Amino acid sequence: MPNNKKYQIFISSTYADLIEERDAVRNVILEMYQFPIGMEMFSADDEDQWAVIKDAIDSSDYYVIIVGRKYGSIIENGDDAGMSYTEKEFRYAQSTEIPILSFVIKDDAQRNGNQVEADPDKMQKLKAFTDYVKTGRLVSFWSNKDELAREVSTALHKQIDRGKRPGWVRADNFDFEKIAGELAESSKHIRELEEENRELRKRVIERKPILSVSLGIDVAEEDEDEDCLQLFKTPPKVSVNGGGLSAKISKINHTDYTDSCRPIEYNEEAKNLGVTQDEIQKYNEQLPDKKTIEKYNSYADTYNTAVQNGFAFTVNVNNTGTAKATDVRVTIQSCEGIALFDLDDIEREDEPQPPKLPENPIDVQRREQAEPRSSLLNLGHFFDYDFNETINSSVFNNVPSFKLKNSIHESTDVKNGNVYIEADQVLHPEGSEFRRFYMVPLKAGDYKLSCEIMCSEFKEPIHQELKINVIDEDTGS
Repeated sequence: MPNNKKYQIFISSTYADLIEERDAVRNVILEMYQFPIGMEMFSADDEDQWAVIKDAIDSSDYYVIIVGRKYGSIIENGDDAGMSYTEKEFRYAQSTEIPILSFVIKDDAQRNGNQVEADPDKMQKLKAFTDYVKTGRLVSFWSNKDELAREVSTALHKQIDRGKRPGWVRADNFDFEKIAGELAESSKHIRELEEENRELRKRVIERKPILSVSLGIDVAEEDEDEDCLQLFKTPPKVSVNGGGLSAKISKINHTDYTDSCRPIEYNEEAKNLGVTQDEIQKYNEQLPDKKTIEKYNSYADTYNTAVQNGFAFTVNVNNTGTAKATDVRVTIQSCEGIALFDLDDIEREDEPQPPKLPENPIDVQRREQAEPRSSLLNLGHFFDYDFNETINSSVFNNVPSFKLKNSIHESTDVKNGNVYIEADQVLHPEGSEFRRFYMVPLKAGDYKLSCEIMCSEFKEPIHQELKINVIDEDTGS
């Protein structure tokens, strides 16, 4: 530490309960030939008290915070009402570049009654403030004034040895003529640099990306699988509307396979055709149960909704800035009334087939007696459809739907109904288009999809809303 340089240290703490501790800290700073400063050293005047405190902190080289067992006087009015003056000082010091040295009393330290907070509200605020002081920085702990003085001395020596604070230097240590000449030369150089900077700014435009997202209509290309071209449904069903989309939906005919699965009775016709009661009973036992039928009905309704009212769309990441964006990440969240999927998952879903039924023995005998018998009768085999692998009630909110297989592509993904896009870069000014997404509007209404955009050039993500207008084709609203 240079002998000709002195430092100003601001001491912050509650006052009445830490008088002896403040004296001990002030004395040890003086023994180090440094300048301690605290609010008890200022006389009352007409100047605003907080302005004096800020000036004192701003002119100091180091800030020492001592936390005891009391929260301190409370600010009555203004934006900081309810906060103690000590905490307000600390938060202000934290907003500047001044190094902060924190000293917190140990949990087992002995204190008398008037040195311990008794107000429950202040006790809670003191605990929160103490935790805040200890978060994200090195803290020293003390149990008495002597231990506190030693900790302060050790911490200050380490900080001062780094020599990164301006401090104070005696005026007679300077060659003012030499300094004046250097200042004049520096001023001239600064003026030249400012002029050069003005010229450069005239010729150079700040280069940065400006990103936004819009939705488009995905049209099938020549190499698309012919079996899935029906999924690429375009006008008049869907159209681009600003950065979002407008779509029309129509009512889906409800699927009901119940009548086809009703049991038959042993009647006079069956008796005349030679059908036995055992054959009737066996047929009825092989019919699918109610749960299987309901699952098929729901699955068929969901599939028909997705195929009839859904459509393929694109996500366009636009860059209208003057530089490419790198490490781009886009997230689009679905909302109630709109379901988002990966088109590949939709393509892999087969059209639902109803559960197979055993052959009706009455129908068999009708054919047998109407036509010559050419072979032994095969009643067939009831196929137990595995709906557990295809039904997923969470995707279409309250509407049961087929299960999605979250496919992961090179740069896009759809999980839990949300679209995720990643790209190493998005060039300007053309941007990038991402395909093979699928949207299913579930009911008419105006919707907003929340979109978050982030890249390496942004400090924080930007947020955008994508509007989806859905019209009921049957009612026009």
